[in-house]
Amino acid sequence: MDEKIQETNFWQEDTQKADMQQEEAPQQNAYVAPADEKNDVEDNKLMAILSYLFPIVPLVVHFTKKDGPKSPFMTFHLNQGVILWIANIALSVLTSLLKHVDGIRLVIGVIGGLGSLAIFIFAIMGLVSAVKGEQKSLPLIGGIKIIK
Repeated sequence: MDEKIQETNFWQEDTQKADMQQEEAPQQNAYVAPADEKNDVEDNKLMAILSYLFPIVPLVVHFTKKDGPKSPFMTFHLNQGVILWIANIALSVLTSLLKHVDGIRLVIGVIGGLGSLAIFIFAIMGLVSAVKGEQKSLPLIGGIKIIK
């Protein structure tokens, strides 16, 4: 009986250690703000989320802010949100212009649909990153910086 109790305790200790190690392990490819930047993240999380939904609002806030330094967290997500917004507008204009060309109507429709789906998926990825308080670069556009 004592052997079973000792075995159970040993197994529970190993499970607890493994759980603690998983919690301590940082995620790959994601920037998580240190303790001194947590206030910046919490104060600007709403604007970071809005950057992917309605980028005009955070854009106006970003460029009209006069007191103190600009939030690196908000700027990061605003940059990605504006790039997605520009890509969406460019894709819409391009497909609208080219859909009237005979012979490539179907191809343009497929490209437009796939492009819109990709932009939507990137926006969801950015939203999840902003909600988690991370600065995770999006695929293909993560290296583009247009807002400083």
